[in-house]
Amino acid sequence: MIMEKHESERTVEKTFAVKSDIGRFFLCALVILAEIAVLIVGFSGLNIYITWLERLTHAVALITVLYIYAAHDISNIKTSYIMLLLIMPIIGVGIPLIMGLNGHTKKMKQRYASIDEWLMPKLIEGSVGEKAKNVSEKLVREDPLLYSVSEYLSRNSGYPLFQNTDIEYYADQCEALEAMKQELSKAKHFIFMEYHAIEDGEAWHGIEEILFERARAGVEVRVFYDDLGSIFFINKEFKNKLEAHGVKCRVFNPFMPPLNFFLDNRDHRKITVIDGVVGFTGGFN
Repeated sequence: MIMEKHESERTVEKTFAVKSDIGRFFLCALVILAEIAVLIVGFSGLNIYITWLERLTHAVALITVLYIYAAHDISNIKTSYIMLLLIMPIIGVGIPLIMGLNGHTKKMKQRYASIDEWLMPKLIEGSVGEKAKNVSEKLVREDPLLYSVSEYLSRNSGYPLFQNTDIEYYADQCEALEAMKQELSKAKHFIFMEYHAIEDGEAWHGIEEILFERARAGVEVRVFYDDLGSIFFINKEFKNKLEAHGVKCRVFNPFMPPLNFFLDNRDHRKITVIDGVVGFTGGFN
């Protein structure tokens, strides 16, 4: 469905598409050199120049603080930028520019937005939307306060309200792993797994056997993992091994030190979805 619609827009992580990373690298170097130059001027006793430099940097820093404060971003990120501006104005001004040059992240956001634009309306269409509407009407009668909270969450997340769902918490990793394996073996349509770190060891081998068996049975199996998170636990043959057994595998943001200078964009999710009915979230360490 989604994949069919976006088949022509399919993107593959391009190892050598590093234009934005190189630009960020040189801008970072320029900002650091500028900060060093200001310090040298200050320590050299050139008071007349350092006074004007201080006024200029403070003015630019003030404008940058106002811009960061007004930005739609997470508060702790904005606070970190502002603190950096107070300590080192030049680097503090440069860091937001450096982060803003990450073109790959912008392209990903645009791609996800186009998928959501197509997908989200389907969550409230037909019988699914009717069920969500009935649940909302029932909840507003039984618990108006809880309804107001659920309505706020639904409106801001874009997901409708459902009932007859169940959540089970596993305090023990072995118990959770066993439950996951049991559900994986029941998969009839698809298995999607997305993880920050995968270790090609005993625990994964138990999952792997089930994935291979389900793939042979015609189930669509996809594995997505973060390259930096898994770098010490698997080798380059891991992806080839999965694909040789019919499992589609993708690597998020491949680690290439000579080409990729910025590694801040990581996939830290830990999610398994089976047939769109059962989901597991969390790592097993």
